[in-house]
Amino acid sequence: VGAVAESVAPDLRIPIANRMGLPIGGPLRRAIAGRMFRAAGRRVGGDLRATEPGRIVGLVAPLPLLLIHGAADRTVPPPDGRRLAALAGPGSEHWEVPGADHGGARAAAPALWDERVSRFLRSAFLGSREVVPIIHTSGESTPAPASRGTEGD
Repeated sequence: VGAVAESVAPDLRIPIANRMGLPIGGPLRRAIAGRMFRAAGRRVGGDLRATEPGRIVGLVAPLPLLLIHGAADRTVPPPDGRRLAALAGPGSEHWEVPGADHGGARAAAPALWDERVSRFLRSAFLGSREVVPIIHTSGESTPAPASRGTEGD
């Protein structure tokens, strides 16, 4: 099993702040977005940021993870994508696609995207399978697992 994710922000304030369209600097937009999240959290009675990718990516650490990011992403800038990859740990892969904007990696490099994602998933799926041979070299077959029915039927 493996996972592929594209254009994921480690902190939910990042895409919200960058989509606000306010004529102010990034840090101030992020502060405003943070206040919005806190206010919304009070309304729903919980911390909306508790499940942010940067806070939970470590939970999938044993799972192979491919993080794809556009090098021209204006919604979640590349340094934020690199930060999430660093939080994901050494078992993850990070791929920055030249010229790709937010969510546009496949559009920017379709053949390369298909090849890279297919190779990653094939490797992840094959690596996670516990292979149990059904025919041994002696020619004997492995018996089927016992039925879970009620004894004495």
